[in-house]
Amino acid sequence: MSETSNFAPKAWEVKRVLPDGTAERYDGHVLKPREKNPWYVLATIFGEHDGLIDDVLAANNRQAWNSWMHYESAGTVQSAMVSAADFERVGTEPWSSLRADIIDRFRRRTGFDEVPPNLTSHADLSGLYNPNASSFRGFVFPGRCYFEKAHFRDKADFTEAVFLDECDFREARWESGSTLFEDVAFHGMVRFSKAVFHQEASFRRSDFRDFASFERAAFCKWVDFGRTNFHYAAVFCDSDVQNEVSFRSTRFGDLTDFRGAVFRHSAPMMHSCELYQDARFSYEPRGWPEPQSDTAEDDKSSYARLRQLMNELHRPDEEYFFLRREMRCKALLDEPWERIWTQLYGVVSDYGYSVWRPILALLVVVTVGWLLIVAAFAWNAVLADGTRTGWEALGLSFANTFSFLGFSRLYFGADYVALLPAWMKVLGALQTILGVIFLFFLGLGLRNRFRLR
Repeated sequence: MSETSNFAPKAWEVKRVLPDGTAERYDGHVLKPREKNPWYVLATIFGEHDGLIDDVLAANNRQAWNSWMHYESAGTVQSAMVSAADFERVGTEPWSSLRADIIDRFRRRTGFDEVPPNLTSHADLSGLYNPNASSFRGFVFPGRCYFEKAHFRDKADFTEAVFLDECDFREARWESGSTLFEDVAFHGMVRFSKAVFHQEASFRRSDFRDFASFERAAFCKWVDFGRTNFHYAAVFCDSDVQNEVSFRSTRFGDLTDFRGAVFRHSAPMMHSCELYQDARFSYEPRGWPEPQSDTAEDDKSSYARLRQLMNELHRPDEEYFFLRREMRCKALLDEPWERIWTQLYGVVSDYGYSVWRPILALLVVVTVGWLLIVAAFAWNAVLADGTRTGWEALGLSFANTFSFLGFSRLYFGADYVALLPAWMKVLGALQTILGVIFLFFLGLGLRNRFRLR
């Protein structure tokens, strides 16, 4: 059995599945057969899902798993916490009523004369290849569990699952179906580092009670972290977000790190979001999407919220960064004649944050005026008396641009100006106007850059 495509296969795609269930990918990585894994067999003891997830089958599998875990956790460190809250929340039946049937099914599935695995070993589903839909809805994992490098070909549902210890999803891959981690309770450390979500993923209303890492994770479609609660550090460093992402009403209770993250499609939606003071974002332009007309309105709103959050956290540099992103979106939403002024504001002063751009603009005004005055000294019959120099032309251009300094009256006087042709007087007036505007932008940039109030 092999997967074929009209296009060149990607390295992570499954090349073929061997008769024993082992899957080989194009990158040479070998995925383990699911039927030989006792934890997977227990999780699907009443059968696997063919196509869509069967709710009745999922409920039966959940009852079997949780009853066995409840039985195995009795007398362990986790027993008090498990019996008091989590098993009661998802519901379970006494192990005694299911024991004989489950053990019989387990032995027939595995071919070995053994009972389901116990909690002395960690739940290890790492490296498995599952071509079917997966349902872990309402499952309770009392001990550590590993899904590292697991490959889910179809939909995976972990809704209302409870992880009482560490869980590892590093380099796991969800290929063609949506991934649901909604209302999940993560009591221990959780790692999704380098995980890849090819379709929609949702972590809505989940509760991360310990360190959570999504470092270098890839989200290829829409992803939702709305109303999620991060009690401890949440790390999204170098993650690749290729579509919309929502953190609406999300609470970050500790370090939040988005440094190096790339948002390719649109800015993250963080309305009603609570950020910890030590929140870190990437402030390199390459980490943020270029404004597009179809997403400009939503992005403008998202950047405005990020700017507000940075203001509340007293982070002025970050605040002005998001202001500049917001203004770029505004330029696309303005009427054509208004757009010109908004874009000029960005070019000349980087929306009030640049110091060097206004200085460069002032130098251009002085230089262009100087060249035109030198030409007038050379070709105008009245002015070309042989005594005019380039330094005099430069001084006149400088005096025109910075007229408030009074150099024109001090060094040239009214009689000198009266000899100038009309076009040079217009040039001087234009230099004065532009000089005032660019000096204002220079002052604004100094104020914003050095946080002067």
